[in-house]
Amino acid sequence: RSEKRKPDWINEENTKFHHKGTKGALIAVIDDNTDVRNYLKDLLSSYYEVLTAENGQAGFDLIVDTVPDLILSDVMMPEMSGIEVCQILRREYHPNRLPIIFLTAKNREIDVIKGLESGGNDYLTKPFFRSELIQRVETHLENMLYQRQSDTLNSFANRIGQYESHQEMLQTAFEQIAQLSLVDEAAMFQAGEQLYSFQFQIDAEKKIISAPSKALLS
Repeated sequence: RSEKRKPDWINEENTKFHHKGTKGALIAVIDDNTDVRNYLKDLLSSYYEVLTAENGQAGFDLIVDTVPDLILSDVMMPEMSGIEVCQILRREYHPNRLPIIFLTAKNREIDVIKGLESGGNDYLTKPFFRSELIQRVETHLENMLYQRQSDTLNSFANRIGQYESHQEMLQTAFEQIAQLSLVDEAAMFQAGEQLYSFQFQIDAEKKIISAPSKALLS
């Protein structure tokens, strides 16, 4: 019986890696090659939720409907190329909010530059190492999540004066942060630490402001 032939778009790996994966993350895979598309879905489904599309136009429609956390896209595809999809999405989504990784056989330097200039966050060429692909996906998801949390905290920091009490500000902040997708317990703890530092800063500023008034009354 002949052994199953390894696909030519996969590099042989001798080292096994453990990937934690960002729980609950939604990945959109866009590739017109059915074998590649199915392989990527099977590979990534061990760590994330995965949706697929068979060409650029179908991929764009999928993204608009679902707004995934990360996109893994081929470059050369019928109806709409990966570059075109990326360029359109960048009108609405900043790279820090919606990471896009190109996975393609086009490995010339000019191809890589075009991919990054179009707004892609990363560019990985075939054949690829499975562990490298997963690690790149995870790294971009972590960066996106950090940015999402940071934006939420900064928003609250800028609106601190609108709350009647520190307790109201903290309660509202935690309620909003808890609604963010992909936030785990460690991230919640880190967010809490930052919020309490905001509170400490407010208390310190109030003491400074009230000090001259007390001096005048004495």
